[in-house]
Amino acid sequence: MDNRKHPDPNMSQGTGSNSARRWRIVGRWTVALFTFGFVVFLEYWFVMRNATDSPPPHDRISVPSEEFVKNGMDGEPEEIPDDVLEASRRAEMLLEIARVAREREKLDEALMIAEQGLALVPDAEELLLLRARIREQLEEKQARVDNEPSEIAQLSAIDRTLREMTYGNIAFNAPSPMNLQDTEVIQLALSARETIDELKSEIIEKGEKIGAKVRISDRMEARLTGQNFQLTAISPELQAVSSA
Repeated sequence: MDNRKHPDPNMSQGTGSNSARRWRIVGRWTVALFTFGFVVFLEYWFVMRNATDSPPPHDRISVPSEEFVKNGMDGEPEEIPDDVLEASRRAEMLLEIARVAREREKLDEALMIAEQGLALVPDAEELLLLRARIREQLEEKQARVDNEPSEIAQLSAIDRTLREMTYGNIAFNAPSPMNLQDTEVIQLALSARETIDELKSEIIEKGEKIGAKVRISDRMEARLTGQNFQLTAISPELQAVSSA
């Protein structure tokens, strides 16, 4: 009888099966850890790369863009209503028309057009400035008018002078048709007291005697005019008139 121990086939197979199972578990954990470490490494590499390519935070200057200023904190564009855009376009057009009217010295018209533009866009700076300048010009113009006598005042003064003038009589001769190269003398007499007939009798030059009643003052001017005639004054046209 052989007393040597032989390994049990069943035991040998069981031991080998457990060892292989352990190696498979270890291998799986090793692959999982390696994969996890590789992912962490990639994330760290990307983070460090971005940090290297970008300037440090303290070197950056944040400047708000025009869109940010216009659109507000959220950065989303605000839709401008069509009626607001149309009002802005019309205000710009009225601004140009008002400028042209001001250049042409049509200040009242320019002021009215500027007011129409401000009714559409009340805070338009250029329209506000133009309106202020037009108003200054109108005030200066009104000041000049106030310092000058008006046309009505001048006419009133003329009417007052005419009412103060007294009536007198005049007489003069009117020659008949003349031939070319003929020379005639026109004589005129004026008086505050003599009648028209008396004055006609004083006219010694030839021609029809004509008389009239006119307003007179202490100084009177008589001037003869006519086309295609050579007229020469032989006595002063402006003379003093005596009331005697």
